Amino acid sequence: MDALHTAANALAELLEIGFQNLWAITVLVGFVLALRGLRQGTQAMRLEFARYLALSLEFLLASDVLATLRAPSWQDIAQLAAVAAIRTGLDFYLSRELEKEVRQPAL
Repeated sequence: MDALHTAANALAELLEIGFQNLWAITVLVGFVLALRGLRQGTQAMRLEFARYLALSLEFLLASDVLATLRAPSWQDIAQLAAVAAIRTGLDFYLSRELEKEVRQPAL
């Protein structure tokens, strides 16, 4: 049982690091692609980068969940709940803003 716990902990740690790397790569790729869209205007650039930021928030949240699963304490769980609420709120408002901009493009 101890070997299974150790293996699960190692897998969770690897997945956590993988999601953190995906977060960083997503932000970097989004920034580069958004700069390419600068020729179309700053609004297009902002929308392009916002899409990648919304995706990267999901990766960061997954990383936080895995970190809390590896060493759960009540303080860690409360901190995860607060972080998840903030990131989910950011993602919700960012997605809503993106939908609004897609429906009503700026002139």
